[in-house]
Amino acid sequence: KQWYQRRVAITAGDDTEEDMSEEESRLEKELRKVQKQIAENEEEVMQEKPWHMLGESSQKDREKNALLEEDLQFDHGVRPAPAITLETTNKIEKLILDRIRSKLFDDVERKVKPVGRDRMKQHELALNQEKSKLSLAEVYEKDYVEAQEKAAGVKKEKSTDCDSALIPLL
Repeated sequence: KQWYQRRVAITAGDDTEEDMSEEESRLEKELRKVQKQIAENEEEVMQEKPWHMLGESSQKDREKNALLEEDLQFDHGVRPAPAITLETTNKIEKLILDRIRSKLFDDVERKVKPVGRDRMKQHELALNQEKSKLSLAEVYEKDYVEAQEKAAGVKKEKSTDCDSALIPLL
């Protein structure tokens, strides 16, 4: 109970704090430091903020031309243009000369516009926009049946050849 009373006295900020500093433990000293830091932080947070720290603000919230005096930080949407210096110019010239000496010309092949029939083929490639009368399940069923008939048809052809060869022997 005595320790609790000392702690209450410390946090309450009584005058007896100085008298008890000799008797305080290391934990109590640390607790007092932490409490003091928390009180400072809370006071700082509760103070009124300047207009540029409040988020969106209108002209009524700030003084005239206050935005011009403020040093704002914001992200740019595009990359800045590279600085043209003598060093970069020399690098580019060296690169060009090296390519000329080694005869490495990256010539772009020109594309030719299609004429006549080729142009007509482009128009023919348009997709059919009509709605199918069959459901998707019916389309898959039809494809499956056709595949089964083809597989069975190949087997039947082989078996019919054998059967036709055997029939006259009977």
